Parts: sequence; structure tokens; C-alpha cells
Amino acid sequence: SEYVLNPVASAQFAQGLVSLTFDDSWKSVFVNAIPVLDLAKSASYPSGLKSTQYVNTEPTILAPERYANNMSLDELLAMQSNGHEIAVHTRSHRDLVRDAKDDASRTEEIVGCYDDLKRAGIETVSNIAYPLGRSDDRVKQISASRLLGGRSVTRGTANIYNSLAVDRYDLEAFSLQIDTQASEVIAMIDQAIAEQAWLILAFHRVEPTREACHHPGTTEMTLTAWKS
Repeated sequence: SEYVLNPVASAQFAQGLVSLTFDDSWKSVFVNAIPVLDLAKSASYPSGLKSTQYVNTEPTILAPERYANNMSLDELLAMQSNGHEIAVHTRSHRDLVRDAKDDASRTEEIVGCYDDLKRAGIETVSNIAYPLGRSDDRVKQISASRLLGGRSVTRGTANIYNSLAVDRYDLEAFSLQIDTQASEVIAMIDQAIAEQAWLILAFHRVEPTREACHHPGTTEMTLTAWKS
């Protein structure tokens, strides 16, 4: 028998990557987190650290008068002007698998959100964070009609690193909790660098104190923890 050996491209990136992402367009992120990121300037990042903001357009654009705790359109545009990415998190944060029962409702949520952002002046809208991290083949296909990638979320630390071989509509992210320690995050970043992998960190609300958190102990951080 004859055999041919063909080289296999590495699944590693040229270097480790870390993305800072925020879900749900909470006003507390604009007030408490964005200033910290913008001031985190260095020789490598002269304009500070930039984030991806996954936006629900019902509270921010379509019916802002009903949602006092979410960002305004002006705040979204200000973040865009300062280098932060604005992306899709659907119109109303419905579970796209369990609650959106057909393709029409999934399209309204995904493509509708994309269209809302574009009409509102967001210049580049390229990806989606699936609400609650839930997607299936149809959700991914509808997302692919407008977007270049999609992100899930997990609270565990297993299988959180993305490689070049990952399905770009099935990216993983680690969701930081109120009790996540800075040492844990540093260890994750160090591992991503060592393995030349892509680590996506997902934040939600960033409040001044634990008492101010809407769901203490879940997907929120205090300002003290953020600054540490």
C-alpha cells in the first residue's frame, strides 16, 4: 500500500487572544466599566482596552422609555466613537431555542436587532451573543444571513478556549460571576497565552456594591471586584 502524508494546519492562533464582552447593554456597564477600560492605556493599547457590547435593541432603541437601567442610543454611539464594538444580542433577549418557536420569530429577534442597530447609526455589526448562550442549527443559519460569528456562554471553566478549528457560530465564553476571583481570571488569561488560544470573557452588570446588584451572586460584578 502507498501512503501520502499531508501537513495539517495548526489549530492555534499566532498568539493568545483575550476579548472583553458585555451582555444585555446595562447602563451600569457604561457608567462603571467603560471609563475603567478607556483609561487602561499602555504602550500596546494607547487608546485603552476596548470591548464588544452585545445589545438588546428593545430597551436601548425601540422602547427606551420603559427601561431605566439600560444604555441609551446616545451612549451606544459614544462607545462606538471611542472604539468599542456594538453587536447583536437580539431585540428582547428571548431564548432563541425554547421561546422563539419558528423561524419568523427567530428572524425578528436576530435580523431585527441587526437592522435596528444599523438604522440607528452603528456602522459595523458583525456578530451575535445568543441569549442565555442557547442556539441550534436554525439559529446559527439565521445568524449567518447577516453576521460573521456567534458566541455562547458557560459558567464552568472546562472547554472555554477557542481555537482556529472552532465553528465560528459556536464560540465559547466564560461568564464572570460576582464571586469570580481576579486570580482565576489571570490564570485563564495565562493559559490562553500559553496555548495560543482565544479566551472570551463575558460580563453582565457592573454595580458599585453587592447590594446594588439585581441578582447578587449570579452574572454581575461589583465595581470593587472590577477594579481589582
